[in-house]
Amino acid sequence: MQFRQTVIFEDLGGRTRITWRGDFPTAAERNRVIRDYGADKGLVETLARLGDYMAAMASDQKRKGVA
Repeated sequence: MQFRQTVIFEDLGGRTRITWRGDFPTAAERNRVIRDYGADKGLVETLARLGDYMAAMASDQKRKGVA
């Protein structure tokens, strides 16, 4: 199966909005991916890891006096 993922990072002046969109051939295929692979939970986990990574990067830059 093929599907398209689009991720948009929008600068909100000190904050970032992330829009993550998945386009599937049909609603049934989307539902199957969620049901069979837990894609909805995986996305939540991925965004949490991204948040942790970004916080660590900001902390490291602050520690180095970069930011």
